[in-house]
Formats: sequence, C-alpha cells, structure tokens
Amino acid sequence: MKYHTAYTKNVAQATGIFTSLLQRSPAVPGFGLIDGRPGLGKTFATIKLLNSVDNGVYIRAVALDSAATFLDRLLKELSVRERPRAKMARFEKVLEALYDQPRVLFIDEADYYMDKPELLETLRDIHDMTGIAIILVGMDKIARKISKLPQLDSRISQRYEFQPADLEDMQIMVKELFEHGITVGDSLLRKVINETHGNYRLGAIALENIERKAKVDGIKHIDVAEYGTDHAVL
Repeated sequence: MKYHTAYTKNVAQATGIFTSLLQRSPAVPGFGLIDGRPGLGKTFATIKLLNSVDNGVYIRAVALDSAATFLDRLLKELSVRERPRAKMARFEKVLEALYDQPRVLFIDEADYYMDKPELLETLRDIHDMTGIAIILVGMDKIARKISKLPQLDSRISQRYEFQPADLEDMQIMVKELFEHGITVGDSLLRKVINETHGNYRLGAIALENIERKAKVDGIKHIDVAEYGTDHAVL
C-alpha cells in the first residue's frame, strides 16, 4: 500500500473546516475543533492539513505539559532561540514571533489540556492577541469538556466529529492506496467494515492484508471468494 492519507469523507470535512478558518473574517474567532473516537484517522488528517500550508506549527500535547513547558515547546517550533526563564517573558516572545510571522497552530491530543486552566487561558490569550487559527484535535469526549468552558467554547467557530468508515470510504482507500491496479469487491470491503467497526486504523491493516494476499496469489481483483469466507481480515 502507498504511504499517504486517502481523501476520505473525514479528510474532506476536516479540510473544509480548515479552509473556513483560514478564510474567516477577522471578526470571527479562529479556534477549530476536530474530535472523534480513537482510530478514525484524526492525526493523519491533521498532518495532511499541516503539510498543506507553509506556516503550520504542530504540537503533540503530553500529560506532563504545563503553561511553561507548552510555551517552551512552542518557542522551539517557532525557531526562537532565546527562551527566557520567566513564563511572562516566554509568552511575550511567542507573541513577538507570531506578530512577525503569523502561523497556524495544530494541537494534537488536546484532551491533555482540558484540566489545565492556566494552559488553556494561555492558548486563549495567544489566539486573542495574535488572531492566529488554532486547531484542537482530541478524542470524542473533548467536545463535552470544552462545552463546560464557555470562554473557550465560544471561540470555536469550526468543528467536526470524525465518523467511522463506510463502504465509500473503503473504496476510496483501495483506489488511492493500492498498488499494481489491484481492486477489491464490495462484499469483502463490507466484511472489513463489519470486523473493524469502521475503525480506519484497523481498516488499513485489513486492507494491507488483503492487498498482500492478492499479490501472493497473482490476482488483480479480490473478493470474499478469493480471500476465503472463513478467514478474518485482521
């Protein structure tokens, strides 16, 4: 299988809200939220969006982050060598860098920040004072947590919840990712969906197994009959 992110419906929707954030009026707040259950391709979609712009900055949140460590990590990503010890001085350096060169900030695994008020207020201040777009990416419970934080929730102007893969998504993945012109019948794709419950991560593993069998057997089209009715796809 080719190593890139297929343009599934989730990716299309994430691209749409991202474009809307970049093209929004200055009067519209610039926070975006992408959420959904694990394994639905949020991180892959985020990286695809990050690579689509020249000014993107990616931070993968970690449990040990504080406002101070976040500012330090952000300064590093902004290529700012001077990193003062005082939090306020770090914050001012971040603002200075973003005033000089506005960026788009992607924060993956943002769930880790939901119980860290100082860090969230720091993010809100960065957004309010620079006007940059900030995309929060998290698990399916993050939206509920944000709803309890009105000052943050009111600043989210674009949001999308990733959905499990359906037959059309699987067809897109086969078309865009399979090599050597190998095709897969819909019955086998439905078997993949049923066994993986629409989980993209597991679905990709299943599709790779199917493609490998087709290559070994020397066939260009594979369906349930060729794969084996008693064989699991994982």
